[in-house]
Amino acid sequence: MKAYLLIYSRTKNDDFVPDFLTRPADIDWQTALKYTTSAIANLDTFNGIRYSIFNVGDYCIGGISCITKTLVNQLTGELNSEVIDKANNYLKDCKGRNIVAFIGFAVPKSEITDGKIPDIKLSEYWTVYQEYLSHQWENQHTESEKLSSPIVELNEKTYSSFHKPYIEMIKDKYIVKDFHGAEQATLDYFLDRIMNHNENVSFISDIVYKSDWDKICFSHAYVSYTLYKSIISSTEREVRTVMNRTTVQTGSTGTQASRYDSMFADYKSSKSTAPVQKEKPLDSDNKSESGGSKKNMGLFDRIFSADNDNSYNLPETKRTDKSSLYYEQLICDNLQRYRHYADWSYDGKSCVISHQKGIYKYIYKNALRMLSTEREYSRYISKVIFEMDKQEIKIVLK
Repeated sequence: MKAYLLIYSRTKNDDFVPDFLTRPADIDWQTALKYTTSAIANLDTFNGIRYSIFNVGDYCIGGISCITKTLVNQLTGELNSEVIDKANNYLKDCKGRNIVAFIGFAVPKSEITDGKIPDIKLSEYWTVYQEYLSHQWENQHTESEKLSSPIVELNEKTYSSFHKPYIEMIKDKYIVKDFHGAEQATLDYFLDRIMNHNENVSFISDIVYKSDWDKICFSHAYVSYTLYKSIISSTEREVRTVMNRTTVQTGSTGTQASRYDSMFADYKSSKSTAPVQKEKPLDSDNKSESGGSKKNMGLFDRIFSADNDNSYNLPETKRTDKSSLYYEQLICDNLQRYRHYADWSYDGKSCVISHQKGIYKYIYKNALRMLSTEREYSRYISKVIFEMDKQEIKIVLK
C-alpha cells in the first residue's frame, strides 16, 4: 500500500509552513489543516502521543502528533543508539523550544484493497519524519514540499477484528470511552470504516481541554475523564435550560404529548372494528380519516397502524445521504436528555432507541411526533418499528 507523507512541523529556524512542510501536491490542504491544527493543539501540556484518523477528498490519513522528544523517548528501546543520537539534533529549535509536529501517511483511495488497512509501526513515523525534516532543517525560511507521487510503501493487513469501541453521542459529537487499553483495535476500526466502507468519520485521541473539544472538526474523540465530566455537566445544564424555556413558552413540556394522547385515544376507539391499513398516503384528501386538519393529514392513521402492526412504511421519497445528520436531529430534537439511549447500526441507515423501564412513555410519545408531516425530516424516514418485547423503537431511513 503506497502513501504520501503529510508533515506539519517547525524547523530549527522557522515556524510552521501553513500548507504543510510536506504533502501530496493535489490534496485539499486547507481542509487537512483544520484536522491537523486540532491534532497539535495544547501538546505542550500533554506528555504523550495523540493519534488521529481522518478523510480528506481522495485520501485517508492516519497520523500522530506530539512533542517530538516524547516520540524519541518512547522509541529508545526500539531504535539503535546511532539513530537516537542523530534524532537528538532535531528536538529543539534555535530558540530552545520543543519541536511539535504532526506526522501522517496519506493513502490515496486508489491504493486501497478491499478488506485491507495499513499496518504502521511507531518507529516508521519517526524515520520518514526525520528524513524530510532534514531537507529544510537549517533553512531560514521553509517552503512546502509538494509530492507528485506516493513515496512510502506501507505494510498492510487484513481487517478481521470484531472490536467495536464504546461510543457515546453528546450533542453533535461522539466520545470514544475505551480508547486506552484498546488503542490499536480502535485505530484499526476507524481505518476500516473509512477505507473499506467509505464512511465519512474521523477520530482523534486524548483531548484534554474544553476549548479544544468545542473547536475540533473530528466526528469522534477520546477525551480525558475530567473533560468528560465537564462536557456531561455542561450538556445537562443546556438541556435543563431548553426544557425550562419550553415550559415558559408552552405552559408545560407535556402539553403537546397530552393532546396527542387524547386524539389518539379517540381515533383508536373509532377504528376498533376497522381493518388495519399498513400503508396510507400522507396527503390523499383535505382531512385525515380522524378528522384532523391538512397539516396533520394521515398522522393518526400512521400511528394507529404502527400501534397495531408494530411498523409503518412511509411512502417512497428521494433518498438522502445525510443519514447520520438526520438521526442526530431526530434524537436531539425529540428525545433531548434521553438521546444517549440511541444507537446507530453499522450501515448508517437505522437507529435503535432503547425505551428502558420508566422512560418508555416519554420515548413512545416523542417517536410518534417524529411521524408528524409538519416535521421537515419526516420525509426521510422509511419505517418506524415498535418492538415491545425487545423494549426498542427502530427508525429506518431511506
